[in-house]
Amino acid sequence: MKEKQKTETWDSSDELPVVPWTREQVIDFRAKHPELSMWRVVFIQGVVGLALCVLIWGLGQPTQNALSCAYGAFCVVFPGLVFVRGLRRVRALSNVQWSVGGFFLWEFVKVLLTIAMLALAPKAVDDLSWAWMILGLIVTLKSYWLAWFWLK
Repeated sequence: MKEKQKTETWDSSDELPVVPWTREQVIDFRAKHPELSMWRVVFIQGVVGLALCVLIWGLGQPTQNALSCAYGAFCVVFPGLVFVRGLRRVRALSNVQWSVGGFFLWEFVKVLLTIAMLALAPKAVDDLSWAWMILGLIVTLKSYWLAWFWLK
């Protein structure tokens, strides 16, 4: 005789049912976990980029290397500021489709602005060092997670 095998699907688990939170629980959670401002994240990226440039200059590297690093950091911070400014307007929209579309529009603007700034780098910085510029760009770009730790 064949045995029936018990198959589990995604909705047949033995987990406890989800209980909605009360208003007080939501207020308590928001008080303990405040929303992280996008302005602060971009500000911290700028601080990290500036600190890296000062460190490079302080270690005795030529000024052009520090300026190249600063331009790389600027290629992250300036488009980030434009993005956050654009999202401030999008956030006020009540239509979800327009909000999502606005997010992607401003992300596209940010990427295009970054690419344009990188393409103009040799004209913007005399005697550009690509290695130092890319270092400034990457360190500044990847420093957004520091905002979460610093502003916690």
